[in-house]
Amino acid sequence: MDKSWKQLAERCQLFVDEKDGLLIELLKEAECELANRCSLYKQNFTILFRDNTKSNAFKLPSTYKQMISVHIDGDLIPYKNKDQFHFNQESNSSMSVDSGEPNCYTLSNGYIVFDTKPTSGVADLHFRANLQNSDNVSKSVLIAPVDATTDGVYIDTTIGDLINGKNVKYLEGNVINVMTTLAYNSDGDINTTSPDDPNQEGKITIGSDNDMQPITMNYYTGDNWTNTPSNQYFVRTGIIETYRSVGPVIENDYHLALCDYALTIVTAKKEPVLSDKHRMLWEKTINDTINDNLDKELPIGIKEEI
Repeated sequence: MDKSWKQLAERCQLFVDEKDGLLIELLKEAECELANRCSLYKQNFTILFRDNTKSNAFKLPSTYKQMISVHIDGDLIPYKNKDQFHFNQESNSSMSVDSGEPNCYTLSNGYIVFDTKPTSGVADLHFRANLQNSDNVSKSVLIAPVDATTDGVYIDTTIGDLINGKNVKYLEGNVINVMTTLAYNSDGDINTTSPDDPNQEGKITIGSDNDMQPITMNYYTGDNWTNTPSNQYFVRTGIIETYRSVGPVIENDYHLALCDYALTIVTAKKEPVLSDKHRMLWEKTINDTINDNLDKELPIGIKEEI
């Protein structure tokens, strides 16, 4: 389940008598520490080439840490060293490349560099990022928008009314579709459609006439969508703006572990034995998370041999 800062602070208060304010600040600090040391935070960044004719190198966001994947107009392209690029021998520039759709990329000095100069289309970058300690950080969520006349959206969250007043966004074609001033509606009840119908894959249906329910999606109303949603009731990725003012943006599995960091700091002087206990638990979480991440990134064949 999603946890809010308030809920995590109340959990810490089972061990210490401390005000919410200090505990929440320590919990936010803990999230950044865990996310950045263990590379838990991920971001998506889109480059619109739009009549570009001069460059094949584009600046990466300041939060960039490690690339996960790069897609050109939806197609995955591989990483290659620059010595595998084909350079234009007739150009005055020794490192000039032809124009066209990129086939591969490399990374250099904070830039992503393509093997061609793309003149149109879109590059989608998925990467591990450094999490900044700011309430302005948004959270990626699964959403299923409802038509503009209903002014609703289903969101894959259990946070309830704690995101009331927030805005939700997603990419609708080439524009951002926005619904502002979310308001939780507890009457929303959904299930997914049967996988027997291939035309309905990823769609949700209202009511209880279907026994397949792999995810919990709460219903929210709000102000009008800026554009009428296409493929209504179909699930896609969106973001909740400034979500981090309410709760952590990393995966739910790590929310409770943030309490160990907060308790380590807040009890350091008054209760050193309790502080040491939670410090060891916190360090174990970091070590276990790093090892778990390394294991996940091993190829399947190597895992089987081990």
